[in-house]
Amino acid sequence: MSVFRYILRGNILSAFKSQAHLIKQQTLWNFIERRPIFTAYKLGVENFKRERKNYFDRLGGLKDKYEEEVKAKLDSDQPIVHTTDLKAMIHLADDKADLDMVIRMIKVFSKQKGMTPFTPFMFGPLVMRLLYDMNETQTALDLFNDPEIGDGFFDQIISITILCQMLFEAGRYEDIHSVIQYAMRKFIGGVKYPYDCLVLVAAACLKQNTKESHKRLMEYIDGALDVHVDIPHRALLIGALLCLKHLLYCAKIRHFKEAFELLGDVIHEDMPDEFKTGREIFQCVFDEIKTRVEESDNKELQHEVKRIERELVAGYHLIDVDLENFLFNTIYSKRLPQDGYRQRSFMRKRAISANRILRDNKTQN
Repeated sequence: MSVFRYILRGNILSAFKSQAHLIKQQTLWNFIERRPIFTAYKLGVENFKRERKNYFDRLGGLKDKYEEEVKAKLDSDQPIVHTTDLKAMIHLADDKADLDMVIRMIKVFSKQKGMTPFTPFMFGPLVMRLLYDMNETQTALDLFNDPEIGDGFFDQIISITILCQMLFEAGRYEDIHSVIQYAMRKFIGGVKYPYDCLVLVAAACLKQNTKESHKRLMEYIDGALDVHVDIPHRALLIGALLCLKHLLYCAKIRHFKEAFELLGDVIHEDMPDEFKTGREIFQCVFDEIKTRVEESDNKELQHEVKRIERELVAGYHLIDVDLENFLFNTIYSKRLPQDGYRQRSFMRKRAISANRILRDNKTQN
């Protein structure tokens, strides 16, 4: 399938159009600044902020006294960290000194975990949300790679996702690959290719926009397809755009006849107007085709592309939106249920459906 057919086919355009209403909500500043791939709500950061406020409200003016008590336990000959203290300090940390104490507590807690009868609790997501809220990207990556922190502390899909989003916002695209490769090796959550992480790594590949990043993204997508993992539409669209960039801007493609046929399908599709939603062409895509035609010095093709352009304009089939900016609109979606049992059940079913080996074993049983 050629790149034109892949980019211009109706269902891909429909996927773009399904989020077109978000464009109207974006200000000029949003298009200029580095935007997140996922909302803070989806990552659980908004809920985390509300919990932080609850902790501050309960302690009132006793925060400093409570911190002194926790610090005394850390400075003792046999330092010990209770689950409740670590959870509280993560929510109460609001400056560099507090963050340093939280990091000390994490390292002590990691060493004692397994040797004490404390109730297990996944602190990885809480820590990542704290660091995201404090904009401590480097600290988050250092903690993730710190050998002093017990193996598995950050081995949750949501922790990986938050870290990758922080790295993406900081423009540290190569570090995203390292984190994703770790997640794939560890098979975190029973899934080799975490769904949301595929979107982030695809976005990183597009931002790098090199021959190597194109190859990497194709390897991620091919690997996910081999194990029958559902690939996010956004990741596929980003892959298509990366292909478009490399094929249209780096190579001299001359598939004009096929491109004209696809454009004609958009113009002359036999269906009621109300069902033609999503049959638009991005202006930047059409302009690139038009430029290539003009470079060919073929008068017949140039006449044809002008005729097609007039019909596209007359039928309101051209949308003047930057393709890459459109792809990087922030993803809005609901989080999983907060009930622990329901959430674990959902993730278990998702892991089974995403993994061929687990799915086959379940079917046989």
